Amino acid sequence: RLWLDKIRALPDIDHHPLYLAKVLNHVGRHSWTQDNLRDAHLLLEESRDIAQEMGIAGERRLAEALNWLGLVALLGDRDSEAARPLIEQSLALNQKWGNEWNVALSTFHLGLVEGNQKHEEEARNLYEKSLSLFKSSGDLFFIARVSLFLGYWWLEQGNYDRARFCLEERLRIDTEIQFWDGMAEGWRDLGFFYRRTGDHEEAGRCFAACLAICREHGLTKANILYELGVSDLHRDDYAAARRHFTDYFNLTRDERDGRSVVDLIAALAAVAAGYHQPEQAAR
Repeated sequence: RLWLDKIRALPDIDHHPLYLAKVLNHVGRHSWTQDNLRDAHLLLEESRDIAQEMGIAGERRLAEALNWLGLVALLGDRDSEAARPLIEQSLALNQKWGNEWNVALSTFHLGLVEGNQKHEEEARNLYEKSLSLFKSSGDLFFIARVSLFLGYWWLEQGNYDRARFCLEERLRIDTEIQFWDGMAEGWRDLGFFYRRTGDHEEAGRCFAACLAICREHGLTKANILYELGVSDLHRDDYAAARRHFTDYFNLTRDERDGRSVVDLIAALAAVAAGYHQPEQAAR
C-alpha cells in the first residue's frame, strides 16, 4: 500500500480522478484476492464515489468498482441480495459502453449470484454466456474459471460426462498457462469428482498430484492431506491413511477448529479399526 500512498500524494492527482479510481479498483481487487475484505470494500467504495462524481465520463470506472464490490458482498459477506444490484448495474454499464470482456466478467459474476441463490438454470445460462464471451476475447484464465463452475453445476445435476469434461478443461488450460495454483486446485477438484463417482483409486491419484504441485511450488491447499487419507481408507490402505492423517495433524496443529478435530479423530479411529485395534479406535 506504500506506493498507493505515494500516488495519493502526487501534486496533480486531483486533476486525474479517473486514474486514481482505476488504481483504487486494482488495489481493491488485489485486497479481495488476499481475503482483506474490509480493505477491499473501502478502496472500491472510494473508487465508486470518485467515478459517480464524474458522471458519464466516470461510468467505465464505476462499472468496474461496482462489479468488484458485488463480488466482495457475495463471496465475503455471503450477501446475494446486496451483491445482485451492484453486479446488475455494472453489467448494464458495461453493455452500454460495449466492452465485451467486462460484459463477460459481469455476466459470470451474476451467474455466481444466481448459483448462490440456487437459481440453477439462470446460473447455467449466465455461465455459458460468459464462457462464450471469454472464448471470443481469448481469455484463457477466465475460460478456466467459468469451466470450473460449469463442471460443478453439471456434477450437481448428475451429468458426470459433462462435469468431467469441464473440470478437465479447466485443468488443461491452467496447465497450459502454467497457473500453478489453478493446477493444484484442478487436480483436487477432479479428486472430488472421482470420489463422488466412486472411483477412489483415481481420486487418490488426483489428490496426490495436487499435493505434489503444492510441495513443488510452495502452495497450501486446505485439507489435501486429509483428503488423501480418506481416499486411502476407501482403498483399505491403512498404512498410507495413517501416514497422511498424521502429516495433516502435524501440519495443522495450530490451525484446527472444533469441526476439523472431530473429523480427524474419526479418521484416525477408522484407521485403528482397519488395523483391528478396537481399543485404540474407541479412544
